[in-house]
Amino acid sequence: MKNIDSTNHISVEEYLRNEAVASYKSEYRNGIVVPVHRTVNEHGEMVAMAGAQPAHNRLVTRLLRLLEGCLETTDCLVFASDQLVHLPECNQFVYPDVSIVCKKPEYVKSPGGLDALVNPSIIVEVLSKSTGDYDRGEKFRCYRMIPSFEQYVLVDSVERQVETITKQDDKHWLMALARQANEKVKIGSCEFEVGAIYKKVFLE
Repeated sequence: MKNIDSTNHISVEEYLRNEAVASYKSEYRNGIVVPVHRTVNEHGEMVAMAGAQPAHNRLVTRLLRLLEGCLETTDCLVFASDQLVHLPECNQFVYPDVSIVCKKPEYVKSPGGLDALVNPSIIVEVLSKSTGDYDRGEKFRCYRMIPSFEQYVLVDSVERQVETITKQDDKHWLMALARQANEKVKIGSCEFEVGAIYKKVFLE
């Protein structure tokens, strides 16, 4: 693990070159490189971690399975968390937990072979204690600047709760919250019960 240094700025080209051969994923935020999985140590320092918690991993697995099954016969493509997404208006490159693109996918191509998606239609983030505020705030602000972006889905990994934020027009987004196991969640053209999303997630 290493400390996250917010003062060491690098170029986009250097980030993409390094990321193509890195041992763990990092996001790029306007010149600053931030590991995807991170926590705070006993000294109050933000440090990189090797991976996510079991509940987070189970939720991502469930969402990928459900969405891929639902969208298999459509033109939409479902991408897992290794797919880099470019947010040009914020000068960021990020790794959403799940990305869905329903038009021909477009990419920023790098010399190192790491292609970043630029036109996602739907993005799903599984919230953790260390990323929740960022996912709800700055990250959502940047996602909203993508012309193709139509829906944001936030799935809590601590308690059973799914928020969908769906674009109505350029100025208005509609938020829906579901907590009960039999409540329905609409993700794009797909509809799932909350209980199906959280199946075998919170194991004793």
